[in-house]
Amino acid sequence: MKKFIIIMLLFFAFGNYSNAQCLCGTTASESRWDGIGFRINDDPINKYSCGYQLTVKTTAKITFVSGGYLCIDKAGCKAQISAKLMNGSTVVQNFTPFNFTEVLQFPSSGNYKLVLSAKCGKNTCKTCTYYFKVL
Repeated sequence: MKKFIIIMLLFFAFGNYSNAQCLCGTTASESRWDGIGFRINDDPINKYSCGYQLTVKTTAKITFVSGGYLCIDKAGCKAQISAKLMNGSTVVQNFTPFNFTEVLQFPSSGNYKLVLSAKCGKNTCKTCTYYFKVL
C-alpha cells in the first residue's frame, strides 16, 4: 500500500510539473500564433497577422491551410485551439477543435470576426482575431 501511495504522489507531482511547463507567451503582449495561412476562393495562399481585416463578397470561401499556436514548453505540449465566427455578438459557428483545415463561408453581408483561442495545458492564451467585411 505504501508503494502505491508513493507512486500516486510521484504521478501527481510529475503531472503538475509537466502542466506548469506548458505555457502561453511570457508577457501579456506576446503573441505566439504562428503562420496562419488561408486562401480566399482560388487565390494563392497568404499568411495574415492577427488583427488583419479583409473585405470579401458573400460568395467568398475562406480555406485555412496552415497555422497554430506555439506553446512554451519543455514537456512537449501542444496547444488546443478552438474558434468562433461571430457577427456582432452573435455566434454564427463554433469550431471545436479548430484544425486549420476549416472552410469559412458567410451566410449574409455584414461585419464578422473569427476569434481563435488557444490553451497550453491548463493555461488560456491570448486570442487571435480576424475581421471580415462581407459585401
